[in-house]
Amino acid sequence: MRKTFKNFANLLLLSGMFVAGGGANSLRAEAPQDAKIAVTGVVSDAEGPIIGASVTEAGNPGNGTATDVEGKYSLRVSPNATIAVAYLGYSTQEVPVNGQTTINVALTADASNLDEVVVIGYGTQKRAELTSAIGSASGKVLENRPIATIGEGLQGVIPNLQIVPGGTAPGQGASFNIRGYTSLSGGGPLILVDGVVQDPNLVNPNDIESVSVLKDAASSAIYGARAAYGVILFTTKSGKKNQKPTFNFSSSWAESAPINLQHTMSALDYVNIMNMSSHNSGSGDIFDARQVGYIKAYNDDPVNNLPVYYDPTVETDGKYGYSGNTDWADVLYKNGGQQQYNISMSGGSESTRYFMSYGFLEQQGILAAYDDSYQRHTINLDLTTDVNKWLTLGAKAKYTYGYEDHPSGGMSQSGLSATGGVLKGDLPPFMPIRHPDGNYAGQGSITNPFAIGDLAGYDQRKVNDLWITGKLTLHPLTGLNVNADFTFNPYSYNRERVVKRFMEKHADGGENVYPWVRDDGVTRYNNNDYYTAINVYTDYTKSIDKNNFWYRRLGRPC
Repeated sequence: MRKTFKNFANLLLLSGMFVAGGGANSLRAEAPQDAKIAVTGVVSDAEGPIIGASVTEAGNPGNGTATDVEGKYSLRVSPNATIAVAYLGYSTQEVPVNGQTTINVALTADASNLDEVVVIGYGTQKRAELTSAIGSASGKVLENRPIATIGEGLQGVIPNLQIVPGGTAPGQGASFNIRGYTSLSGGGPLILVDGVVQDPNLVNPNDIESVSVLKDAASSAIYGARAAYGVILFTTKSGKKNQKPTFNFSSSWAESAPINLQHTMSALDYVNIMNMSSHNSGSGDIFDARQVGYIKAYNDDPVNNLPVYYDPTVETDGKYGYSGNTDWADVLYKNGGQQQYNISMSGGSESTRYFMSYGFLEQQGILAAYDDSYQRHTINLDLTTDVNKWLTLGAKAKYTYGYEDHPSGGMSQSGLSATGGVLKGDLPPFMPIRHPDGNYAGQGSITNPFAIGDLAGYDQRKVNDLWITGKLTLHPLTGLNVNADFTFNPYSYNRERVVKRFMEKHADGGENVYPWVRDDGVTRYNNNDYYTAINVYTDYTKSIDKNNFWYRRLGRPC
C-alpha cells in the first residue's frame, strides 16, 4: 500500500512537472542548441527508480525536466555544466557533466531533516516521529533581514500559514490565519510565545529560535477549545551547554516606496472629460470657459502662470479659483526608511546556560504631509541552571517598548485617519498644495491632506510590555520530568490624540474654520492589564528497541 500511494503521488507530481516543462521547452526551442549535448540517465534510491525527481541545470533552474515512470530523464546542457537532482525528503545531488552523455544518480534520504526537533504542545519531538499536521520553521529564516515583525519574515515559509499585513503605516503588525476562513463570527489561531499568550508583533524577530504551526485536532488537542482554529508556537532563543561566550551584532537599513500608484490625468484633460460627460448626459458645462482657460494657460506655461486666479468682481466670495496641475498620487508620498540594530550574547557551562539580547527598530513612514514614525526597543534575558541531577531552575525576562507617531486625521468626515485614507477621491487635479501666499489650498468641501497632516494635530501611542517567567523542572526518574512555570505580565497601552482647529485663508484676506477639523480637543486613553499564567505538566519518554514512547500529562495550563 505504501508503494502504491508513493507511485500515485509521484505520478501526480510528474504530470504537473511535465506541463511546466513543456512550456519551458517550447520557449527554449528558439535558442541555439549547437553547443549543448543531450544527457540521459536514471535517478534511483535504495528501493529503485524515483518517479518525478527534479533534474535541472545548476545555476539555470529554467532548464530542467522530471524523471518518468521508470526514473529516466533527458536534458540538454553544455558539456561543462553541472546538473542538480532533487526530490522531497532526499539530499540534493549535484553532478558535473564533463562531457558525459549518460549520468545515473542515486539519491539518499536526508536524515538531518528527519532528525530536526519540532516544538509541539508542551514539548518537542523529532520530525521523523510526527504523525499529525505540524508545520515548522527555524528562526534562521528571520535573522539578519530588514523586517519589522515576525509576520513579514514568515510570509510564504510555512504551508497553510496565511499572514495578512495590518497596513503600510509604521508600527502596523500582521494577523495570522491557518488554513483559510474560520467562521461567520471570525476567530483566529491561538498564539503562544514561550508557552504563554503574547502578541507576536511585539517580539523581536531576531530573538526567535523556532516556529511551529499545529494545524489539526490531533496536534492541538492538548490546548482544548482555544485551539479551534489551530495553534502557533514561537520559541525564543536560549543558551547552550558548554558554549563559549558568543557575541552577535547585526544592523540593517532599508528603504520603502509605494508602488502601483494610480496617477491622475492632467487637470486640462480632467476638466475637458468632465464637461464632455456632462454634455453627453444632456447637461451644461461643469467647469466654465474662464476656468478652463486659466487651467490651459497654466498647463502650457506653469512658469509664467499661477495655479490660482482671483478677480474680486467675479469671485465675490473672496476665495481663490484653482487652475493648477497636481498629480496627488505623486506628491502625497515619499520614500520611507527603516533601520534596526541587534546585539546578543549567549553561552553556557555544563550546568548553566544564558542568553541576553537588545534590539532597536525605527521606521519612517511614506507620508509627505507628516513625519509618521515607529520605534521599538526589546530586551530578552534567559538563564537556566541545573542545580543538581534532579532539579533544574530557570528564569526569563522580556521587555518591549513601542512608540507610534501618526497624524490625527482631523474629523472622521475628512476621510483621513491616523494610519490611512490619505489619497481621497475628492482631490481635483487643478487644486495646488498651497496658495501663492504660502497658506494651504483647500476650501469648502475640498480636503487637502497636507493641511490635515501638518496642522490638525497628532495621534501618539505607547506600549510597555514586560514578561517575567520562573521555571522549575524535576527529574525524579530517568525519562520522567515534572515541569512547572509561572508567568507575570504587566502591560500598559497609552494613546493621546490631539486635534487642532485651524483656519483656511482666502484671497481677500478673510478666513473661516477649515471644514474638516473639529474644535481643539485632547483624547487620552490608558489601558493597564495584569496577566498571570501557571503551567504544570509531566512528560515521560522511553525508547525500547528503537521505538519511542512518549506520554504527557497536563496539570493546569495557562
